Amino acid sequence: MAKQLSRQRLRVVVQRTGKFLTGPFGAFLLAFLLVVIVSNDRRDVGLHFAQVAVFWLPLLLLLNLPRLLERWRQTLLALAATALALLGVYLLGPLILHYVVLPAYSLDVDHRLTPSSGYTNADGVIPDVPASYYGRDDFNIIFLGDSFTQGLNLPNFRDAFPFVVEKRLRERYPNKPIKTVDFGWIGSSPVLEARQLRQIGAKYHPKLVCQCFDMTDFHDDIRYTNALKEYGLEKPHELSIFRAMLVRFSLLVGVNDFGDWLRGNLLMKSNELHNKQVRQLGWTPREIDKPEYAYGEYFFTFQPLAKSEPFFATSWSAINETADIARGLGAKFVLFVIPRYQQYNRAECPRDPKKAQFPPGDEYLFEVFKYFDKMKAVATFPIHSLLPDFQNAHVFPTVFEDDFHLNENGHKIAGEAIVGDLAADGLFDGIPDAKR
Repeated sequence: MAKQLSRQRLRVVVQRTGKFLTGPFGAFLLAFLLVVIVSNDRRDVGLHFAQVAVFWLPLLLLLNLPRLLERWRQTLLALAATALALLGVYLLGPLILHYVVLPAYSLDVDHRLTPSSGYTNADGVIPDVPASYYGRDDFNIIFLGDSFTQGLNLPNFRDAFPFVVEKRLRERYPNKPIKTVDFGWIGSSPVLEARQLRQIGAKYHPKLVCQCFDMTDFHDDIRYTNALKEYGLEKPHELSIFRAMLVRFSLLVGVNDFGDWLRGNLLMKSNELHNKQVRQLGWTPREIDKPEYAYGEYFFTFQPLAKSEPFFATSWSAINETADIARGLGAKFVLFVIPRYQQYNRAECPRDPKKAQFPPGDEYLFEVFKYFDKMKAVATFPIHSLLPDFQNAHVFPTVFEDDFHLNENGHKIAGEAIVGDLAADGLFDGIPDAKR
């Protein structure tokens, strides 16, 4: 009897599964999985299926509305269960994100590294030594920056260029109390770095602050400025579990932000920017004066400096603010501009999933360096580009095979170049010997 019931239940499950798979929703999912398996370009497949899902799945629900109304009890029960599940996910979302999904990061607009995570200290900076280690009489150097400065993906954080600088300086000046601290974290930019330096910089008694500018910082500063205005400067905004799921889905379909991508497609304008290069990027322009919708993070590599420069003002203002904060802490300030591998050797990183985000040609590839050369005339601090150092290093590879971040070779080149530039600026003259 029990075996017969089990067979009947199995038969019912099989029948219902078959009915689902042959229905509109099942057919959609099966088609998606089949195309993903056989396709060579999964990103485009994801984009097309996302379009279908967003516009046609709600329509399929409407077509099935009479059937759902006939079974109104089951429909209400399903809706209630879904609502309860979403409520549970909403309430537990912050805990899930903090401890399961993104345990290494705080989840507000600043999204800094988690304090005391094993290689960070109580302030969420590297290394995991207390701020008291950096004495008033030491020559302390703070490095500001994003994942390049952090040394993302390095097996040992001590191989990141801030610590290459410390090692080389201690070799040059063995009797000097030189110490570096790495304030870098993934996704940072000058707008957030100014906030960070103002909040915790004084603890480290810096004599020198080095800000390392990355190619995505112009784009990030625009986004973060808007986010800070929306959420309030001192009101942290938790990344909801639903936003995290949306970002994860964005990665699946090959775009940085699915919401931005969708809005851009819904509101796109037919103009000269809507061309093959832009479609390959997965970005469609919404407005000519919105660089975050026009070309994405590297918008300035697709157009002449005159068009991009107005959108650099946010970052330049934040850099100057950071320099003022550094001086207020009694430190000197230097800006370093870090190139991407496409700007010195396109043969690098053959499996870079973001390779297509840079233009195929070099026409506007170096406009950003022209900008910083121009700003040297008005800057009140030294500005150094590391592009020539990477171009002349003749070292390969300098980044990972499948990730555009610097490997140990790249960090060594950057660190030694920074030491040379700082020495040429005379910033190490007059450093007192360490106290015995």
